[in-house]
Amino acid sequence: MAVSELCIGGVVLKDNKILLVRRGHKPARGFWSIPGGRVEHGETLEKAVKREMLEECCVDVEVGDVVCVAEVIREGKHYVIVDFMAEVKNSRNLSAGGDAVDVRWFELEDAASRSDVVDSARELCKILLEKRKRLRCPYIKEMFEKP
Repeated sequence: MAVSELCIGGVVLKDNKILLVRRGHKPARGFWSIPGGRVEHGETLEKAVKREMLEECCVDVEVGDVVCVAEVIREGKHYVIVDFMAEVKNSRNLSAGGDAVDVRWFELEDAASRSDVVDSARELCKILLEKRKRLRCPYIKEMFEKP
């Protein structure tokens, strides 16, 4: 029986641009997407975002609120993706790493219309453009941390 996989992403915005990575492995090899990946067993969502951003973009981030929840079912897999706002602490170190083969800034309008951007990232860009503001849903960390 196939199981759903919990994944996270870090949505970084700057001057009407969004940070995307080009995937080097399946799923979505060759496509641009929000930096992120699978949550490891026992890892909090916040720690997963920090780890993935460091692995894929070589940057430390501050993790903000939930901005989007996406569900992807394809190729016999079921991914539930929780995207968080993230703020890069130092963008001078920005470079592709891990399973990302490239990293770059895209104008929101460009990313919203490109066929080489994964559907979920393209749709998020469209929503961000339409709303002209950042969407936010609180991330309640206390549910995941031990006292």
